[in-house]
This record gives sequence, structure tokens and C-alpha cells, in this order.
Amino acid sequence: MVATLPHDDLDLLYQWFVVRQYGQGLRLNRPIFGTHVTVVRPEEDVPNMTLWGRYEGVQVDVEYDVELRNHFGFWSLPVYSDFFQEIRVELGLPPEPDFHITIGRQFDWQPIPPGARRYAAEIRAERLARERGAFADIPPLL
Repeated sequence: MVATLPHDDLDLLYQWFVVRQYGQGLRLNRPIFGTHVTVVRPEEDVPNMTLWGRYEGVQVDVEYDVELRNHFGFWSLPVYSDFFQEIRVELGLPPEPDFHITIGRQFDWQPIPPGARRYAAEIRAERLARERGAFADIPPLL
């Protein structure tokens, strides 16, 4: 089960950033299935198939981090979605710790830069800490 993104060139934008940061030697292949977020992986057994397709065609806002990361040769943007977690629970699946939008796959012979090996939770925690620090001098609303 995937959520497709309406602007299918998002991957090209972020691939440009990869080339800019790491050089022409690190070019990525575009995602085979276009830009999307995988909610249920094909190899997962879904206990509650009666609800499969319940959200077909529903438009959803997706919050994603703009900080690229690399995992298993794939470059992606971390995605945060309580709605996708709720869908997984409805289907009888455990919550997914790591939703993402794949922006490209690198070839096996290309080295993975050490700074790219990061997890979504780590990136989000760093961003929240920066945001809290930036707004520390603003008094809370009553």
C-alpha cells in the first residue's frame, strides 16, 4: 500500500542536492514507482484485509523532513504521519518506525558518504532541538 505524491519530480530536485553536495560521481537512479510513501510493504502479511482499500483516493497532507539520508543504497526523505500509523494499526500491523519518500537509488559501486547514514528519528530529534533553541527567548502563549 503506497501513498503517491502528486508532484512526481520531487526526486529530481533532491537528486540535484545530492550531486551538488557529493559531486558528479554520485548520480542516483529515479524511483521505479515514482515518488511515494510505502505504508504497507509487499512482504507484510495483513491480518485485517477487510479494511484494505478503505482510503483509496483519499488525499492526505504529508509532513516530510528536507534532510536527505541514505539507507541500504537508497536516498530518502523521512516522513512523519500519524494517519499512516493509524492505517497500519487498523490493518492489524505494528506501527512503522520509518516512513520515507525515496528520491533515488545509488549504484552498488558508489561509496556511501558517512554523513548520509542517518535515521529518521535522529534527524527529527535534531530538528526539534534546533527549533526549541531558536524560540527559547519567546515567551509561551497563555
